[in-house]
Amino acid sequence: IADETWLGEEGTPQLFKNDLLAGTGDITLWINSPGGDVFAAAQIYNMLMDYQGDVHVIIDGLAASAASVIAIDRKS
Repeated sequence: IADETWLGEEGTPQLFKNDLLAGTGDITLWINSPGGDVFAAAQIYNMLMDYQGDVHVIIDGLAASAASVIAIDRKS
């Protein structure tokens, strides 16, 4: 999780927002991350909080550090 991408592998708030707005309905978010930038994670968390559909979070391995912020889900 990063504020901007350097290697093309990082999840950024802007990339997440693009994917989130591209779909409709309920979503399932799979997390397997050692963490990263807590400010970027907070932005992603806020997007999930504002999302109109149900958000289901599955931790698939690891949700450490900043990734744990995203894993705190409002619905399930």
